[in-house]
Amino acid sequence: MNLKEKHRKGWKFWTHVYKTDNCWFWTGAMDSLNKYGLSRSIYTGQFTTAHRVAYELTNGSIPKGLEICHKCDNPPCVNPVHLFLGTRADNVHDMIAKGRQAKGIK
Repeated sequence: MNLKEKHRKGWKFWTHVYKTDNCWFWTGAMDSLNKYGLSRSIYTGQFTTAHRVAYELTNGSIPKGLEICHKCDNPPCVNPVHLFLGTRADNVHDMIAKGRQAKGIK
C-alpha cells in the first residue's frame, strides 16, 4: 500500500473516533457481544477490532501471533497510547493482575 492510500484510509478511520483527555472512543460499528469497535484492517481489508486498526495506523503491521492489549481495559478505546503488543498469555496475566477475570456465578 502506498503512503497516499494509507493516509486516506487512516483519515477515514479517525473520523469515527471521539477523543477525550484519556480514552479515545470508537464511534463506528461495534461488536454487541464484547463491546469492541469493528473496522477494516488497512493491510488485509478484513474486518477486525478497531483497536487493532488504530495500532496498525500508528505503529505498522501487527506481528503474527500477537494481540493488541489495552492498558485502560476499555474495549472501545483506540487511543494509541493505551495500546500495547502482547501474547495471549501476556493479556491473560494483565487481566489477572488487574482483577478482571471472571469470578463465581453471575
